[in-house]
Amino acid sequence: MIAAVVAVMLFWVGLPSMAQDLITNADIQHYAQIVLAMEPHRLAALERYTTTPDDVEKAAIRREFLRTATQIIEDMDMTVTEYNRITMQLQDDLTLKGRIEEAIREQQL
Repeated sequence: MIAAVVAVMLFWVGLPSMAQDLITNADIQHYAQIVLAMEPHRLAALERYTTTPDDVEKAAIRREFLRTATQIIEDMDMTVTEYNRITMQLQDDLTLKGRIEEAIREQQL
C-alpha cells in the first residue's frame, strides 16, 4: 500500500531535494493517517486505470488522483513537500518503513 502511494506522489512532484531530518513518532502517526485516508481513492483510481485502454483517460485518472491526494495531505495539515520527504526517507530506511507500517496496522484496528 505504501509503495503505491509513494510511486504516485513521486511521479507527480518529483524527488524533493531536502536533507533528511528526524522524523518523530507524531510524524509517523500523521503520515500513516494520511496513507490510510488516501487508500480508498488510490484503489478506485487504480481499478479505473487498469480497466481503460484509453491513454487520455488514464492521464485524466492520474491527474484526478493526484488532486485528491494533494487535497487529503493538505486537509490533514501536512504539506506535499513534507509528505514526500517522509516518503523518500522510508524508501532508504527499513526501520522507518517498519515503523510506518506498524502505525498503519495499529490505526486500522
